[in-house]
Amino acid sequence: GSLGDVGRKKHDVIFVPGGSAGRIYAEMATRSKKKKKLGPQTKIRRFLNRGGGYVGICAGAYLAAGGKSGRSPLKISMWKTDSGMLGDGYFSSTRLDNEERDKGIVSQELTNDILRNSQLFYANGPIFKNTTEGNKDFPELRNPKAILRMDSDAYLRILVGSKSGKGTHRRHRGSPIVVMNDFGPGKVVISTGHPETDVHSLDYNTWHAPRKPSRCNSAEAQLLISMVYLAANRNPQTENAPEPE
Repeated sequence: GSLGDVGRKKHDVIFVPGGSAGRIYAEMATRSKKKKKLGPQTKIRRFLNRGGGYVGICAGAYLAAGGKSGRSPLKISMWKTDSGMLGDGYFSSTRLDNEERDKGIVSQELTNDILRNSQLFYANGPIFKNTTEGNKDFPELRNPKAILRMDSDAYLRILVGSKSGKGTHRRHRGSPIVVMNDFGPGKVVISTGHPETDVHSLDYNTWHAPRKPSRCNSAEAQLLISMVYLAANRNPQTENAPEPE
């Protein structure tokens, strides 16, 4: 919950995981105030303006893009969102937004053939709808791009949660799941799903909330690696990275 001494000389990417967006931001703000440091919005935006990257998963995506109200504590994403489905479950299959374009910037192991046979864990994440036209108050925001989408034949299945949310939902077919945009020279990459963990079961009788990290050779792990490299403005297929200015 603390940004501590985050800076471009030591770090390439700020990573904000899932949880409660409000609590994460409040804790960052409280710790920054106690240590007489810059607030989280100023700190993160300055980091991006110096070429750093931001990766947000679920709650981290809400902080970057906001929820249904459109209010975002960080104001670093061009993507509009809607409140997600209430509960835990999974996307049945996903695909790269443009495999021909993206195959050179994501992990070599991340292909549509693999993604369509993998499930991505979901837990109340935002639903990305579309992008803003631009914001005169935030000229740093530009170049929005979808990286991963819900497959056209896929569904979002909610197994544990509110009664209204439980079930199989098909109306989000084709919706973006992982998106990015530039913030000045920095990169912002956010995901509604949880690539940091695996889906271990597909029905209510055997379902349990994932607790273990993704297997290193899984599609989820390769997606997570790709997100971090994209935010760092690096190519996961190479080991070369630009030096911080």
